[in-house]
Amino acid sequence: MIRNRLFFLFFFLLFLLPLAAVELTPTIRNFSKKEYRAFSQNWAIAQDSDGYLYIGNSAGLLRYDGLRWELFRLPGNKLVRSVYIDANDRIYVGAYEEFGFFEKERNGSLSYHSLSDGLYGYAMKNDEVWSILQSGDTVCFQSFNSYFTFSDKKVRGEHLPKMALFFRKLPQGIFSYFINEGFSGFDMQRNRYSPVQGVPSSHSVIEMLNLNDSVNLLLTVNDGLFLFDGTQYRAFPSEADPILKRANANRMTITQDSVVIIGTILDGLVAVNMKGEQLWHLNTGSGLPNNTVLGLFNDSDNNTWVALDKGITRLNTGKQLSIAGPFDPAVGMIYDVALFENNLYLATNQGLYRSKFVRKKNRPVEVDPVLFGNLREQVWSLTLVDEQLIIGHNTKTYSVRNGEMDLFSEIGGGYSVTEGKIEGQDVLIQGTYSGLCLYKKDENGNWFFSNMVEGYNYPTRFVEIDYQGTIWCSHLYKGLYAVRLTPDLKKLSDLDYYASFSDKSSITLNVFKIKNRVVFCDYDKFYTFDDLTEEMVALTDLNDALGGFSKSYRVSKCDENHYWFIRNDRAALVSIENSSLKFVDVINYNLFNQEAVDNFNQICPVDSGYSIFCFDNAFALHHPEQGYSRRGEMPKLLLKRIEVSDNAKTNIVLADLSSSVMHRFESNRNRISFSVAVPELPVVGPARFAYTLKSSKVSYSDTLNTNEYELMDLNPGEYTFNVSLIRPRGKELASISYSFEIQVPWYLSLPAQVFYLILAVCIFCAVYVMLRRNYDKRKKRFLEEQEIIRHKELEEQERQIIRLEKERLESELALKSKELAGITMSIISKNEILQHIKDELIAQKTVLGSQYPTRYYEKVIHLINTNMSNNNDWEVFKTNFDRIHENFFRILHDRYPELTSNDLRLCAYIRLNMPSKDIAQLMNVSLKAVEVGRYRLRKKLNIPTEKSLFDFMLEI
Repeated sequence: MIRNRLFFLFFFLLFLLPLAAVELTPTIRNFSKKEYRAFSQNWAIAQDSDGYLYIGNSAGLLRYDGLRWELFRLPGNKLVRSVYIDANDRIYVGAYEEFGFFEKERNGSLSYHSLSDGLYGYAMKNDEVWSILQSGDTVCFQSFNSYFTFSDKKVRGEHLPKMALFFRKLPQGIFSYFINEGFSGFDMQRNRYSPVQGVPSSHSVIEMLNLNDSVNLLLTVNDGLFLFDGTQYRAFPSEADPILKRANANRMTITQDSVVIIGTILDGLVAVNMKGEQLWHLNTGSGLPNNTVLGLFNDSDNNTWVALDKGITRLNTGKQLSIAGPFDPAVGMIYDVALFENNLYLATNQGLYRSKFVRKKNRPVEVDPVLFGNLREQVWSLTLVDEQLIIGHNTKTYSVRNGEMDLFSEIGGGYSVTEGKIEGQDVLIQGTYSGLCLYKKDENGNWFFSNMVEGYNYPTRFVEIDYQGTIWCSHLYKGLYAVRLTPDLKKLSDLDYYASFSDKSSITLNVFKIKNRVVFCDYDKFYTFDDLTEEMVALTDLNDALGGFSKSYRVSKCDENHYWFIRNDRAALVSIENSSLKFVDVINYNLFNQEAVDNFNQICPVDSGYSIFCFDNAFALHHPEQGYSRRGEMPKLLLKRIEVSDNAKTNIVLADLSSSVMHRFESNRNRISFSVAVPELPVVGPARFAYTLKSSKVSYSDTLNTNEYELMDLNPGEYTFNVSLIRPRGKELASISYSFEIQVPWYLSLPAQVFYLILAVCIFCAVYVMLRRNYDKRKKRFLEEQEIIRHKELEEQERQIIRLEKERLESELALKSKELAGITMSIISKNEILQHIKDELIAQKTVLGSQYPTRYYEKVIHLINTNMSNNNDWEVFKTNFDRIHENFFRILHDRYPELTSNDLRLCAYIRLNMPSKDIAQLMNVSLKAVEVGRYRLRKKLNIPTEKSLFDFMLEI
């Protein structure tokens, strides 16, 4: 029990006691060796006229172009201790027993030229170059025991009379700290040193800065800062002396706004102004990866680079941002901040904290938050109204006035408070966990709790009152309500709900005021309510002007003309005046190592234009100088590297980077990769690049987040490639163009085309001759073929004529044959008739005897015999038939010798296709005898049953 009480007492006292004061330090960006891909240890830093940053690393020389790191090695892979860049951007480096310079080639690469190899009459032995300076045309490389000069292309070496820590050039000459001899001037011409009078020999001067033509600032290892004008040496007291005297000071630089930054070996960085006031102190406990500072450099954009024993750090001293925190013990997640009665109040999820706002040169430099009023748990909002601070707490609502906290109302969970007029009355409306809380003024002008609005019980985050007295309420999770009250301001008279302003539904809608006009946002656009149409309308002009920041989900008023537009990834400070919108600053949240609450990112305006970014256990202070004007010029966009190759990426060649001439590449090198650099890239977040390629035939563009772009399969022709650095909202910051030509291949060049023309003419002529010959041959062949065809046709015609003639003759012969046969048959028939008559006469003579006179009888017989054909009639018939029918009887007799004359005669009649009846008459036989003869003839001739005798006879 006693132990528990002691623990509770300790915990209680922990919250009552103030936290240790926390300085506001610059935002930092740490680069690890995984990012720059070299060794951890870094030694020296320099910057060329293009803005490229060069860092001496234990692995070689690092180059940073604002986006990418490159490593260039020395012979033997030696570490680079010192770096110096002259007016011609020649990069001098010093190493162990090695020194020389890197020189930029026209193609953007660096080539190294060793100077130590050209030493004459001097052998380097354990010489390590720690510093490089230039005096006139002479470049001096200094080691502890020697120095080497490079002038008129000659390199000389000299042994120092005493061991020197460094060489520094001041307007009064070259100075160094010589071991056991103290701070001294040095004459390189005579190789002599002269101790400066009045400087204690125990003061180890380690670094020097020229403040103006007559005054220099000297840094000692353990004795603090001193001023030196060439003759007098006097102390420069500063609040950082306790740190400098114990932390082994090592390096020093000065920013463009005259802040001296000192790096130590044991305790990181400390900054003082020219009054000696300590502005901040950074070490491993406040963000540095290592406490040992080996090199410091303030770049052209007023950012300070730190070469550490482990890593590289960029202090964003050029950006008007400071970080307070993390606090120890932790204060929790900060939701709101207010500066009231010269105290800074922090609303966190662990309670309400208050801190003094310590300023130096009107610049906040220190906070010491302490739990205020024993108010723990969630504090949502802080609102300044009529010289009092209203606090929206998890359980109740409080107010602070004259440093004392009082209960404002019993209402808890107050997210926000807004002031306005409803029904002619001044009111405060508070959005809470469970609805709207209304406050009024009493007779003395003091605010008091009036009532909760009946009928409205939704969790409300943001509240605004328009000129008509309508209360616009953002639901904590979804939608928007328009609330109108009854005249007594106690109940709802009307309630409209908006789920969305577009096709989206059930989304978060927030409400704010810009220039006294109520506006709404849905994470995509800004809208307002049109009183005439009673509809939500998009604010087109505002959305177009805001670009990507039209997707803001929160608006925070900074002053009458300046507003913060807040997204989860970045915020923009915008000036809105006389219907004109102008971006003043853009802050990307990746500048900070701290985390904010998603969708609760808050930027709180405080006095003199300062704004505070709220984070988990920390906050950032934005403090613009000279009003809201931006310092520095626009960033410079450079062509860093152009690789030219074929599409197979073989034999890659680096092209000349000059953008003032037309560059020509061979036809097979039609794959070109561009790399651009932005050495002085504003610290506003990821860079975006717009790439455009134009030619007489093509034109296209692309916008990417990468600084590399590749063109492939380019056709011959002239091109202009343009790269623009653009802001997230599309505004162009810088651009550069590169003109080049892809030459036509040799086989398409003008001489080749002339050759092709001549060759084409020759080929045409040859083809013409060949075709002509071929045509003539084909024509001749055609004519010959036609002649052959004609001859064949003539022969065919002749054959046809012969055939027709033959057919005609055959027809005539057949006809004559028939006629002959008919005549023969007629003769035979006549003879038969005459024979019958003769026989009849003989019969009658026999009967009549002498009655029929013999003289008359014989005369008639003689006439009959005279008119009767002899037996040769058949032979005549047979001969003529055989002649007409191509030796029919001879062939038939030769083939079938067993045939009788009657058989042959029957065959002849069948060949004439005579009917059996006619044949019977001709043969003077019966019809049956003819049929029997046919049958016997078929047997003798061995004729098949399916074949007729006529067809058989036709084949004979």
